[in-house]
Amino acid sequence: MALLRVITKKEVEDTVKTTEKNKAPGSDGYTSEFFQGTWSFMWQDILNAVEESKHTKRMHLAWNATFVTLILKTKSTE
Repeated sequence: MALLRVITKKEVEDTVKTTEKNKAPGSDGYTSEFFQGTWSFMWQDILNAVEESKHTKRMHLAWNATFVTLILKTKSTE
């Protein structure tokens, strides 16, 4: 039932603030640094978007485009 509970501001804030800077910028140009820097006035919109995706079981197309991870095929990647 944990998946059904309301997501708290603190949970989202902790995730945003601990995301490594510029680790995986999205195709929309919004990096983790953007969300960290605008958290003080954007937090409600970000939290609403997370909750909406949970309830509708869909992500906005723009969000989905930003969650791309490239995995290099070498032995010593960072």
